[in-house]
Amino acid sequence: MKSLYTWANRFDKENLYDYYSTTIDKPLPYEKITRKRMLETIVAYYNINDHLFYALSAQEISLLKKIVENEEKILTDENKTLIIELSSKLLISFSYFAEEIYIYDEFYDAIKRAVEKMETVEGKKILELQQVCIGLCNAYGILTKEEFYDCIHRYLSSYTNEQIESIIKSSDYFRHRIAILEITYDNIPVTLFTYHDVEEVADFLDVYIDVLNLPKYEFNYSEIMEYAAYELNYKNDSLQRLLKRMREINSYFYEDQFLNLIQNVTNLLLDKNMIKKYIYNHYPHYERNADKFFELMDLCDEVGETLNTWAARGYPVSRMSDVLNGLQIDTMKKLERAYHYKTGLSPEEDFNSFLDFIESVTDEEVDEYLYDKEKKQLN
Repeated sequence: MKSLYTWANRFDKENLYDYYSTTIDKPLPYEKITRKRMLETIVAYYNINDHLFYALSAQEISLLKKIVENEEKILTDENKTLIIELSSKLLISFSYFAEEIYIYDEFYDAIKRAVEKMETVEGKKILELQQVCIGLCNAYGILTKEEFYDCIHRYLSSYTNEQIESIIKSSDYFRHRIAILEITYDNIPVTLFTYHDVEEVADFLDVYIDVLNLPKYEFNYSEIMEYAAYELNYKNDSLQRLLKRMREINSYFYEDQFLNLIQNVTNLLLDKNMIKKYIYNHYPHYERNADKFFELMDLCDEVGETLNTWAARGYPVSRMSDVLNGLQIDTMKKLERAYHYKTGLSPEEDFNSFLDFIESVTDEEVDEYLYDKEKKQLN
């Protein structure tokens, strides 16, 4: 058991103030507050009612529960991003080198309340809505207000727009995980729900605002949950092979920084050599590693082609030309999914049957197949 206050002077004041000022209502000016006073204010805030619950994701609360219960195998590569995030929220301290992780004394009671609320019906519903909203903004980068609500209803049909708006306003987690921007597009005022980094979004809008006219890729429910947790398609095969190789070379490399770079390069279609340069700068250069280095370069190219991008409204980079050429990919994808839900087969397994299906099925039947299947998945 350790107190947060004993480490007060070890926190960088500017970084601490950034978190304090975006978490607390009516923060004091930087020059008029000490590190300890900021910590005391954050501790007091999180210990009021359900404030901490509304500041965390379902994955973060679940991981905190494991830490409280002293479960083994918490300091894993899979948990690294969540652990770093919880540390940035001042709730835990950890060391992969010493294989040590603990919760600060000041937050134990608040964390236990958050865990209890997470396990209630109301808590589960709130966290699910929270994850869907954040996953959508991370996956698409920008959505008009109408698109945002329509997409939510595709995964969660039990909420009204008014209920969604109320929960968004009450949740501190949204302050850090989505942004709401008012812009003018084609001389019309437009409200956008966006990725949380407004500077990155502004860079994107400067170049790609016309993607609002393109059809959107239809992510499935599990993909949206993944975007909520990792901000990109973390389970992408090429990405996982690249991360595995990087860990083998240097187990202490900053995976969160690396993923942020990949996400930024992919969504804004920046130069892929930026990723290769990062690898080069972190790669131990000696002769027997040469083959692995060139393998990493090939994996970079694969990742760059197969990850989904904001610039194609969620489609993979490799399919951008299809989207820009106006092909009806969304329609075909819906037909493939409806056929799979009806028959249990993929089109490749029985192509003649698939052709018969798309010739005979109506739009209403397609929507019915998709709705019934996704409703069962959500229940």
